[in-house]
Amino acid sequence: MTYQRIAGPNPAPMVKLRVFRPNAEEDLVETTDALIDSGADVSFLPKDIPAKIILPSVGSFVVGDINSNSRESPAFYPGVKIEGWNVVIPAAKFGEWNGPFAILGRNVLKHIAVLLDGPAGTLSIR
Repeated sequence: MTYQRIAGPNPAPMVKLRVFRPNAEEDLVETTDALIDSGADVSFLPKDIPAKIILPSVGSFVVGDINSNSRESPAFYPGVKIEGWNVVIPAAKFGEWNGPFAILGRNVLKHIAVLLDGPAGTLSIR
């Protein structure tokens, strides 16, 4: 669990995230990088992951961005685990987006304690 350069000059806190259908962790699993984003209300998966693990959508919701633009996103409730941390995070709503990594927003972060150490470029979870 380290900081990675994803855009711009400043590295960001990233983890590896295992994504799977609830109650089917050993079935179809996708692993993706995930940005720790305490500014995001909800979490997001890269658009291709739900189809790869045959994860059904459960309705939809409106997503707003920092520019006050809004769009509708399917809602998913996947099983997720942060690699190196052997706990399945309780069910949380994820939307989808066109980015190459997942985004862990406050709806997931409220279940874990994250310590960010910017000068060292590391993070720890408990």
